[in-house]
Amino acid sequence: MSPSRLIVEQGLATRNVHDAMPEAIAIVRAAAAACGSIPVRAVVRPAMQHHLAGVECVAEIPESPPGGETVVIAPDTELPELVARVEQRGWRSIGCEPTAIRLASDKLRLAHRLREGGIPTPETQQAENGTRVPAGVLKPRFGFDCEGVHRSTRSQVVPTEGDWIWQPFSQGEPASVGVWI
Repeated sequence: MSPSRLIVEQGLATRNVHDAMPEAIAIVRAAAAACGSIPVRAVVRPAMQHHLAGVECVAEIPESPPGGETVVIAPDTELPELVARVEQRGWRSIGCEPTAIRLASDKLRLAHRLREGGIPTPETQQAENGTRVPAGVLKPRFGFDCEGVHRSTRSQVVPTEGDWIWQPFSQGEPASVGVWI
């Protein structure tokens, strides 16, 4: 049996499924096209299935055939557990391991790890709830897509709920990087 690929798209539209649906569909289509002649199945929400003509869609993660590989597309908060579930079903994840994903999604731990490795990174501190922090950037410790990020030119009070980090503001171009090797 020849290898096959599984594309798992879950939860890109955590806030509003209809707003994020076109982006999720485009990502699944692009991932399927990149597989060329390798058989592809996509695990997607039922509402997306009729938008993916030409891609075999399934509702649940199937058992892997020999040599099965998977691309998992999901929010950072759900990605480690979803990759682990996929691997438990016998698929080899083409992306990062769950432990690497957990590290990358924790901005405080990641900043400390980068500094330990000698990689320059902005000063990053845990921001205690309800306290005042200097001018700079206040971010949720966990998360993605700049949700909940606050930049201030004056001191600001840390929200009373959630885990927060503080960093000084650094002028530059915003960027997001994904690397496939």
